[in-house]
Amino acid sequence: MHRKPVVAGRFYPDIKEQCINELKECLEKERLTQKIEGKISGGIVPHAGWVYSGSTAGLVFQAIKEGHTSPVFVIFGAVHVYGVPGPAIFAEGSWETPLGEIEIHQDLSEEIIKEGKGFIVEDISPHRKEHSIEVQLPFIKYLFPESKIVTIMVPPDKNALAVGEIVGKILSNYKEDCVVVGSTDLTHYGMHYGQMDKGVGKDALHWVKNVNDKRLVDLIIALKAEDVVSEADSHGSACGAGAITATIAAVRLLGAKEGKLLKYTTSYDEIPSFGDPSSFVGYSAVVFTG
Repeated sequence: MHRKPVVAGRFYPDIKEQCINELKECLEKERLTQKIEGKISGGIVPHAGWVYSGSTAGLVFQAIKEGHTSPVFVIFGAVHVYGVPGPAIFAEGSWETPLGEIEIHQDLSEEIIKEGKGFIVEDISPHRKEHSIEVQLPFIKYLFPESKIVTIMVPPDKNALAVGEIVGKILSNYKEDCVVVGSTDLTHYGMHYGQMDKGVGKDALHWVKNVNDKRLVDLIIALKAEDVVSEADSHGSACGAGAITATIAAVRLLGAKEGKLLKYTTSYDEIPSFGDPSSFVGYSAVVFTG
């Protein structure tokens, strides 16, 4: 199976040279300056267009690069498409990027399906139009050209925890170096997104950053996987709560003891609109260490 890009040319460049140039810009805009103590077992990245969140996502991949050469990336994706009843894995073949194809780690994917016992199913159809995993792949291809991937879409429900635990158990004894990445944006605020709790303007922006998103980020860095889905569902603070939950559950079994927030921002902070902020999205870069 060969998965072609669906948001190349919109969320990020679809021409190789332009894509490389924008990757360099993202990585240079936000350089990893803090020293990360302990081994990084995973991270949380945003998945908006690179102009908004690319430099934030890039921080996580820079941090992973510090301690890993060519790890297998197990990527848990958010679910924006309809008709995804449960965890869905794209188990064989490759994903195309402007920089070349990234091969699926078929053996590991099959082992996850086997251990999932019908709970994590092979289903490529949900992946065809979903962007949350796709926008991470050029970063991986650029920084880790030999790496393979495992791609799993995780709905935001009570089963997300079990998905992460199944994967974490397998990876804890796996023969190859592996890293777990969860893809999510945070609060989608404004009339366009159907969330207007605090009206519009700087007060609304402050509330999203310092109250609504902070509650969820605090849970993430404390590795409280069990509370993520309910928090996000109650306050509309993540589109990928299932991906977050699965990632935390997995990295805990890989020895992670804490999360480190490398950056928090919003689309308004990255590209301020004219006038008061009225519609914007939150993004975070987190790595898990132990």
